[in-house]
Parts: sequence; structure tokens; C-alpha cells
Amino acid sequence: MSDINVAMSTLDKICVEVIPGGAGPPGPSGAPGPPGPPGADGAPGPQGPQGPQGPGGAAANLFSYTLSSNTGEPPTSSQMRLNNASQTAATLMWVHHTDNSGTDYSLLLDSITVGNNMVMQDKNNSANVQRYHVTASVTDKGTYTEIPVQWFTGSGTVPNGQVVLAMIASGGNEVVISATAPSDPGIELWVDTS
Repeated sequence: MSDINVAMSTLDKICVEVIPGGAGPPGPSGAPGPPGPPGADGAPGPQGPQGPQGPGGAAANLFSYTLSSNTGEPPTSSQMRLNNASQTAATLMWVHHTDNSGTDYSLLLDSITVGNNMVMQDKNNSANVQRYHVTASVTDKGTYTEIPVQWFTGSGTVPNGQVVLAMIASGGNEVVISATAPSDPGIELWVDTS
């Protein structure tokens, strides 16, 4: 057998087919980014409803009268009387329309209403003081006013014939008439007589 020499020619081209592999597993999460800037303010909300009316403030009117121990009516000019010799048991107060200064307080006395307080204090000794709630409508009796009252606090006894400081107070029960300011924080109204 004779030898056969086969010469292989060089390939002109090489074709490569690339087949994609499957997706790899997800990589780890990245670090969080920095916070963004604050957003703009929102529009103001609607106005809320109106709140309830607050309690009335304290107020007072002060007069000078002379207390009479006479427990019957009518009081004479510049007099104040009670219908009971025990000042804490009185249920009616009679106050003449004219006080010690000669001023006519008829309109003011007739404007007293339920819820007001009457304070009767010895002008020379503030330890003698009685406080009363007004319990019903007042009655104008021509030269004086009748005031239905109920005692609620006080101390001492205002003497017969003593000049008293009579006060109509509203807006609170704790009222003091004195020349020095009270130290009790519960006092709602102080009438300075200095």
C-alpha cells in the first residue's frame, strides 16, 4: 500500500455560538442613601369651632351704711337691717336707698340678682364680717330694697349702730374688704379700703 499524504487546509472562519447561562442569584442590598430635604409646609387647616363662654369676672360695688339691730322693716335713711337678731340666721336684708354719704343707690340695689353676694363688714374691724348669697329677686319698697339672702360664711358679729361697708359682689364667693392685701390665693376679689 502506498502512503497517502493529505494536506489539511487552514479554516477560513471559526463560528462560535454563545449560549447564555441562567440568571445568577441577586446581589446584597446596597446601603441606604442619605435622607432627603424636608418637604414644604402644608396649607393651614380650617378654623375650629368657637369654644364655650368663660365664667364672668369678679366685680363689686361698695357702700357705707349703719347697721340697725331692729329686725323689722322699714330701715330709716342710711340704715341696713336684717330680719333676725342672729346675723347668720337672717333670710332678708333691708337696705335704704340712701347711704351714709347721702347718695341714692336705688337703681343699683334694684339691679341685684340671684347669684350675687352681699357682704356686710364692720368698717373698723374686718374680723366682723358676714357674707350672704342672694336667693331670690329683690323687691323695691319705695325708699328701700328688700333682698332675700342666705348666710354662707363669716366671722364675728357686726355691732348694732356700727358703720358697715356693704358690698354687692358677683363672679365669686371669696371676697375680702380690707386695707391690706390678703395672702390667701383663693381670694377672688379684694376691695382695698386704705
